[in-house]
Amino acid sequence: MPGRLPDLVLWDVDRTLLDAGPATHTAMTAALRIAAGVELGDDTGKQLTGTTDRAVIRGALRGAGWSEPMIDKRLPAVLAELVEQFGRLRHRVHAEGGVLPGVAAALAALGRYGTVHGLVTGAVAANTALKLRVFDLDGWFGGGPAAYGDDHEDRRALVSTALRRAAADFPKALCRQHVWLVGDTPNDADAGRAAGLRTLLVGTGLYSPAELRRASADRFLPDLSDCQAVLRALTTEEPRRL
Repeated sequence: MPGRLPDLVLWDVDRTLLDAGPATHTAMTAALRIAAGVELGDDTGKQLTGTTDRAVIRGALRGAGWSEPMIDKRLPAVLAELVEQFGRLRHRVHAEGGVLPGVAAALAALGRYGTVHGLVTGAVAANTALKLRVFDLDGWFGGGPAAYGDDHEDRRALVSTALRRAAADFPKALCRQHVWLVGDTPNDADAGRAAGLRTLLVGTGLYSPAELRRASADRFLPDLSDCQAVLRALTTEEPRRL
């Protein structure tokens, strides 16, 4: 096709590639209650999207009056409990969630053009791996760089981490012009833009098309169901060196 498709795409996971259903909220609520005696509450909505597990936990503990040293001390225990609780909900993830429209075809089409698939997600690595396994998407991401909520609580820092890992492991020199970030929230666009990447936002999350268009991403699609539209959206010119 005309133009050049990405050397690397960094994908968000939840509500971009797949929907894990209510298990994510259920596991976080249980982890905070069991490991810290703090209630997350039901009215979190967008607070759990476009952020990181570490940031959600820190915000909940801070809101309950915990000091920063107390939070730092308890955070590893809450994260460990989050992995435990989410693992127990695997059957619910499978029953109540699913792969989002067009994802498998888009991954396959980009792969045929030589694009490497990476991950930038605020979820911790163990829970991300479970989600991808449940929906048979894990095979697409074995060789690409990844950054998870374990790595940092700031989403911008996760993109930087993924790019550092890509620079170390990628088989050829990368140009940021040919690295895209795909997500479903304004925070994804912000994180990609801060790293000098092009961004594609999809309307499969909790944000309206109008909200996503205001986020100043390079491209917007309602979803990934039109494979040719995805390829056109991710086509770039003019390399810019890392």
